[in-house]
Amino acid sequence: MIDPVTALAIAGNVSQFLETAYKVSSRIKLYCGKTSSAPVVFHELSIQIPMLCHLFEDCRSLKAENVANPDNLIPVLDGCRRVIESLDRLVSSVLPDTEDAVGVKVWKGVRSVSIQNKVIECKAELESYKSTLALHLSVLTAKQASASSSQALLPSFHHVPATGRSRFVGREDILQSISQALWPGARDPRIAVLLGMGGQGKTSLALEYCRRELVNRHFRFIIWIDSSSPAALERSFAQVAENLAAMSGDKRTFANSRAHVNFVKTVIETAEAPWLFILDNFDSPGLFKNILDFTPHSAFGAVLFTSRHNSCAVLGTPIPIPGMSQNDSTEMLLLRSGVERTISNLEQAKKVVDMLGHLPLAIDQSAAYIRSRKITPENFIDHYQKRREKILKHIPNVWDYHRAVDGRGEERPVSVFGTWELSLQQALEQSQDEKATMDFLTVVAFFNNLDIRMEMFNAAFDRAEDPLDWMSLFTTDDEWDEFEYQDAVTMLADLSLLQYRTPQGIAGEDDHEEGLSLHSFSLHPLVRDWIQLRTPTTERRVYVDQALVILCHYIESAGDDYKSWTLKERRAAMSHVDACIEAQSKFVRSWTQDEYVNVRKALVVIYKFYADDGRYAEAEAICRQVLEHDRRLGGEASQDLVDSEIRLTDVYLLRGAYNEAEAILVRLRPSVDQCPDHMKVSLHKNLAKISFKQGRYDEAVSRYQDVLVLQESFLSKGHLDVMDTRHLLAQVYRNQGRHAEAIELYEAILEAYRAANLDDHLGALQCTVDLAGAYRALADGAIPFTALDDVGVFVKWLFDHAGGEADGLDLQVAVDHVTFDAYVRAFAEVTGKPASWIDGDDLDEHIDATWGAGADRPAGYNADMTDPATMTMRRNFKAWFNLYRLSGGNKGIIQRD
Repeated sequence: MIDPVTALAIAGNVSQFLETAYKVSSRIKLYCGKTSSAPVVFHELSIQIPMLCHLFEDCRSLKAENVANPDNLIPVLDGCRRVIESLDRLVSSVLPDTEDAVGVKVWKGVRSVSIQNKVIECKAELESYKSTLALHLSVLTAKQASASSSQALLPSFHHVPATGRSRFVGREDILQSISQALWPGARDPRIAVLLGMGGQGKTSLALEYCRRELVNRHFRFIIWIDSSSPAALERSFAQVAENLAAMSGDKRTFANSRAHVNFVKTVIETAEAPWLFILDNFDSPGLFKNILDFTPHSAFGAVLFTSRHNSCAVLGTPIPIPGMSQNDSTEMLLLRSGVERTISNLEQAKKVVDMLGHLPLAIDQSAAYIRSRKITPENFIDHYQKRREKILKHIPNVWDYHRAVDGRGEERPVSVFGTWELSLQQALEQSQDEKATMDFLTVVAFFNNLDIRMEMFNAAFDRAEDPLDWMSLFTTDDEWDEFEYQDAVTMLADLSLLQYRTPQGIAGEDDHEEGLSLHSFSLHPLVRDWIQLRTPTTERRVYVDQALVILCHYIESAGDDYKSWTLKERRAAMSHVDACIEAQSKFVRSWTQDEYVNVRKALVVIYKFYADDGRYAEAEAICRQVLEHDRRLGGEASQDLVDSEIRLTDVYLLRGAYNEAEAILVRLRPSVDQCPDHMKVSLHKNLAKISFKQGRYDEAVSRYQDVLVLQESFLSKGHLDVMDTRHLLAQVYRNQGRHAEAIELYEAILEAYRAANLDDHLGALQCTVDLAGAYRALADGAIPFTALDDVGVFVKWLFDHAGGEADGLDLQVAVDHVTFDAYVRAFAEVTGKPASWIDGDDLDEHIDATWGAGADRPAGYNADMTDPATMTMRRNFKAWFNLYRLSGGNKGIIQRD
């Protein structure tokens, strides 16, 4: 019998070797699986190291009294430990890691070839030690068996769903995370939790991990438990207990379900061998008092949960399960569908998986559909667009995914839509108001699936005369309550129906990104489709109506010129508008009289939002839709129809269709006298704009003056509409050469803006620019400093208002008292982009050489030169540059410091 110190040395060597060997083996397998050019020695090691680990695991079962001569065994164990540690250092230095930069990966790939000889030496040493250790163990095991034949070890026991031939594809990074989280050998059980929405492949990942562990033999016991409900868990434990008892020859009977659990735990705890429990579909933690009471508490154990309920993250190491990568998704679709691997099929398959949001279960269902109908991925896209509901509800005759839907009875095959129904029913059961929760979730499905903001619902609640009934979810004592809103959204996020962003942010995201709401959430695109499709056809129009009204209030809450929004907020709002208009075109052929009362106002606000963003085609389409509804519901003589026709001329003016606009306005002029004053103003103001655009300046002046008389009869001189008309009149004066009169008018307008505390209003900024231009024209180049005190304010405004409102004059501001160093600093501070001042005449050549995408662009802007925002900035910058490059009294910007 050996002394305690020697026994401790043996145990220490074994534990240290196993911990390092498992890590090295996992990393080598991941490397070999991801590259076809891995050196042969790494493939050989991926087989050799698990075999050595198995021998070392056997060392743990040896009893001290049977190791008669430890002096022969300890050097072998110690030698193996030293070699595997050397190999670990080599592997870490040459095998690429998922977090490595591209350059590091390339460098490591080259180095892996250069150190092959050292790796081969390590492999040879390990092979020699393996043979020696196997010989030692054969002798010692035989001796131990003869000494305790009456207490033979219980053989390995695996209770896992039949997997057959593995069809698993990709996701090696997640499998590696599971392996690292569940390394056997710790004193307390290791616990990992796979978290994700239904259909993300959590159960498939757990099954693949079990399949690999059956080969690696790290665990003597692998037991799979269905934990979707207490009843399902009891059934699983009953099967395991009866099989364990039969295998050991124990003929006992079990009094109840608790006896089954206790027997299984006792067998595993007394065996003193590595074990793995998988608790699958643990989606309803509230149904269990303490789930860990059902698992053994002995050392060398591991527990793997799969769950869609985010609160389960506290049970162990959380491993979020996102969608598959595009490469893995495409490979899975091609493999499961059986289509030929042509370049065309590959490209179309990528479009299919992108359309499906890289959701494994949806890809599997779609592949089965493609296979059964013998169509190509390209044909499938057309099928999906026309009958997505049938495709995503389709269950093949042979199907891997089953659930006991009611927690009792036999399992049934479940589609991707079916698995989300389970989550939804669970959410509704937990909700304080089932109907309100369902209404809320249904309305959001008609927005864009990304960046759905709390402010949208808050604005709709605050601004509506009669808020939507389901918004009571977010109130306390009939007042908006941000915390109630968070409770409602968090409950849905806990069941993975949506992804919620809080002030603490989401891991891996920039929590302080400008314009990103602190309380926004997103839906998977297929979840959004599922909610729309599960809504009865006759009810979809109701939710489209509500979504449009919510957006109307949200847009109006941004204020004049949307000045309370950043560009990112404005783009997010636009994405929701686009989604709502698309839903309207799909689900609503025409509005009824009652529906149209609310919808008309919303469509008018959306029309203006499109027009202000420079999207004139969409604005015109909305305007024509409103016009047709006005004609159908109110007749040719209705004031609403006149109003809509005048609004249509607004769009014609924006896109330069002056003759068409004038024809409509002249036709409407006799009937507008019976209309409200604001309609009269709109008609005559548009006629004045047409006169100006067509060079009929005297006529334009007369018409603008008539408009001012009409406006001042019912509006104050400081009203924004009045100041806008005066600003337009000043522009006509400038074109007539009446610069002194224009300057007088500009200064009066700016004084009115200051009196209203609107110095930063878009109109005030544009007026400042135009005033500088008028002074320049009047004084032949000597421009007084009348521009902005802080050029950074204007740069910020320009970036927040890129689009239809930004024209070639936006950067034509006087900068006599602002150095270019200050301008560059302001530009960099506001935009976050690198900036420098470049002298030279050929500005186009400079912009093309520095702004475009590519490694050869030294400025690093990486800009899309065809993007409207980039084109606007280019036009604005050139206008500013050319205006001042040689301006007389200022010596020109080329000569300045």
